[in-house]
Amino acid sequence: MKFFDLFEELAAKIETGGKLFLDLAKSGVYGEKQVARLYLYKVKEPSPKIIEQASILYEAIGKVRTIIHALRDMKNAPLILRTSIEINTLENAGDVVLRAAMAHLFENMQDVRELIKWKEIHERIEEAIDVCEDVSNIVEGIVLKNA
Repeated sequence: MKFFDLFEELAAKIETGGKLFLDLAKSGVYGEKQVARLYLYKVKEPSPKIIEQASILYEAIGKVRTIIHALRDMKNAPLILRTSIEINTLENAGDVVLRAAMAHLFENMQDVRELIKWKEIHERIEEAIDVCEDVSNIVEGIVLKNA
């Protein structure tokens, strides 16, 4: 198996996991490894902000897959750079959603255990979005060094 094939296979698996997470978050059906924390915390119904974060994550994962596939040929440099900007924009949107979710939690959540649970879930999703941006930055660096 070639080097780029491994990256593409990894990106496909990550995208599948992201899609599973989004579908499970929207449906409220849990138990898969991808949503172990949601299951562990006995989340009965996802909040709209969780679904919004999951949608951003899924879109960012798809864009990471695009840039990894495009990395096979440096003629795709403009696509990679444009998509990297889009991933950065998604990460910024994820930050906005996280801040709004945290503000809502601390203003409205009376049960401390519930607050801690939801805070952790929101932060973990944001960390996953951040990783997408990290991958994008690495690929962007490769493109710029080889331009």
